[in-house]
Amino acid sequence: DNNNNNNNNNNNFIKKLIEKLFVLIENNIITKKIININKHEFNIILIIIAAIFGIAFGYIFNVIELSDSSRKLLALPGELLLSMLRCAVLPLVATSIILGIYSIGDINKLNILGYKTLIFYLSTTFFAAICGIMWVSLIQPGVSNSLSNSSFVSINRKPVSAIESVLNVLKDMFPSNVIVAMVNMNILGMITCSIALGVSFVIMAEKARPVIEFCKALNEAIMIIVDAILCFVPLGILSLIATKMSADDQFTYQLFKLLLFVFTVLLALFVHILLLIPLLIFIFVRKNPYQYYLGVSQAMLLAFATASSSATLPITIKNCEENLKINPIIVRFVIPLGATINMNGTALYESLAAIFIAQSLGVELNFSQLLIIGFTATLAAIGAAGIPEAGLVTLLLVLEAVNLPADLVGLLFSVDWLLDRVRTVCNILGDVAVAVILDKIEAKRFDNQIELE
Repeated sequence: DNNNNNNNNNNNFIKKLIEKLFVLIENNIITKKIININKHEFNIILIIIAAIFGIAFGYIFNVIELSDSSRKLLALPGELLLSMLRCAVLPLVATSIILGIYSIGDINKLNILGYKTLIFYLSTTFFAAICGIMWVSLIQPGVSNSLSNSSFVSINRKPVSAIESVLNVLKDMFPSNVIVAMVNMNILGMITCSIALGVSFVIMAEKARPVIEFCKALNEAIMIIVDAILCFVPLGILSLIATKMSADDQFTYQLFKLLLFVFTVLLALFVHILLLIPLLIFIFVRKNPYQYYLGVSQAMLLAFATASSSATLPITIKNCEENLKINPIIVRFVIPLGATINMNGTALYESLAAIFIAQSLGVELNFSQLLIIGFTATLAAIGAAGIPEAGLVTLLLVLEAVNLPADLVGLLFSVDWLLDRVRTVCNILGDVAVAVILDKIEAKRFDNQIELE
C-alpha cells in the first residue's frame, strides 16, 4: 500500500510538473526568452559552438591524418569566407571613412574645437596602436620556442633603413593612380584618398550631396552583403580552426598561444583603460580621473553588454552632460564624432593581432612594416564604427597592408566575442577623456553659450 501511495504521489507530481510546463509554453514565457535573443547574440553563440567543434574536429583529424584532398575540402568554407570579406572590405571602409568625415557637417564647425578634437582623436588612436605593437613585441604570444631564429622568414629580402621605411610608407600613402592602388590593395593609399575625398565633400557642402547620397547607398548595400556574409562566419571559423589544428603537429601549443594572445590583449586593454587614459586626463585636468569613470559607469556597462559604441552613444552623452557636467556644446560635438572616428581599443587590438599572426607564422616584420601596421590600424579605425564585426573586417585590412596571410583569423575570432566588449569600453572611454580635456581647455570659450548653433 505504501509503495502504491508513493507511486501515485510521484505520478501526480510529474503530471503537475508537465501541466505547468505546458502552461509556460502556452503563455510563451519560454519561447519569448528564446525568440528575444537578438541576431548578434545568436551569432556569438554559434561562433562559440563552432570554435569548440573546430577544435574537436581539428584534434580528431590531426590524429587520423587527413589526405590532402580531404584537407582541401575541409578548408574550402574558411577560404570562401575570407575571400568574400576581402572583396567587401575595401569599398566598405572607403565609404565609411568618407561618410564619417562628412558627418562633421559644415566646414565652419571645424574651428579651433574641431581641429583640437581631430588632433586628440588621431594622436590617441595612433598611440593606442603603438601600445598594441609594444605589448605584443614584449610578451610575444605568437613566438614558438621550438622555432629557431633561422626558421624565421622576412617578407622583404633586402634590409631597409628607418629613413627608407618612412619614405616607403609616405609613397604608399600618396599613390599616383587610385585605380592601380585599389587593384594592388594599397590600403594606405586608398585610406588617404578616402580621407581627402571626405574633407573635400565637407568643404563642398550641398554641392557634394548627390555623391554623399551615392556613398550612403553604396555603404548600406555593402553592409547588407557583409551581414549576409557574416551568417557564414560560424561555418567559416569551424573550417579555419579545424584545418589549422589538423595540420599542426603542436596542437596543444596552438591552444596555449591562443590563451596567451587573449591574456596579452586583455592586459594591454586594461592597462590602457586603468592607467594610460586616466594619466592623460590627469595631465590636462589635474583632477582624480577615476571620478569621471564613476560618472560614465552606466555607459561603460552598456558598452560591455552591447559591444557597440553607436548603441551606447545616447547614454554616453547623457552621462557626460548630467554626471560629469561637461558643456553640452562640447559633448554633442566631441562624443558623436568620437563614436564615428575614434577607436582606441580597436586600433590597439588590430596592431597587436596582426603582429601575433606574423609571430605565429614565423614572419619577421621590419620597421617599415610595423609602421604600416600602426598607420593602417589608426586610419582604418576611422571607418570601423559603422562596420558589423569591425574587428574581423579591419584586421583583414591591416593584414593585407603588409601582405600577411589570414590563416589564423578564424582562431582569433573564436575569442573575439569577449575581446570586442572590452575594446568597446576602451573606445568610449577614449571619447569621454577627450571630451573632459576639451571641456577644461575650452571652458572659457563656451561659458556664455548654452545651445548648439
